[in-house]
Amino acid sequence: MHPNHILQRDSKLDRWKQIPVFVSNPDFVWSNEHSIPRFGQGAFVTCLEKLWETWSGRTLEVKRFGKPMRATYEFAENVLESIAIDMGVNGEAKKKVYAIGDNPASDIAGANAYGWDSFLVKTGVWNPEQHGREHGATHVVKDVEEAVEKILKQEGVL
Repeated sequence: MHPNHILQRDSKLDRWKQIPVFVSNPDFVWSNEHSIPRFGQGAFVTCLEKLWETWSGRTLEVKRFGKPMRATYEFAENVLESIAIDMGVNGEAKKKVYAIGDNPASDIAGANAYGWDSFLVKTGVWNPEQHGREHGATHVVKDVEEAVEKILKQEGVL
């Protein structure tokens, strides 16, 4: 057993055994009321992966949850369908789903991959160099208010 009890040597296979690693949010950066975005769990995992590879010579196996993972959007869709049923909305009258987010690599990538219309807001972690580099949003807007106004207009509510 390794002194810190995290790793142990498998004598039969002569390989390092890895404990399970689960990540609830793969965002590299996140933002709040402070003016500078901060490193998130994604940054930590990037460091941990490099450390593990350097030390063990193996790739770290990580199970990721949250955006942009498909399971997150499947769960959200199930919740929306449950709400629609509770409201008495016909299940066949499925409406378009819109996702609003500030992070192209998680919010927008996940929404696009799941077939939802995506609105990238120019707040939070968004910056001009990120947009369009990997995950082009369906719409780019100033903020959440503008996104909601556009959605309501598209749906004929306004």
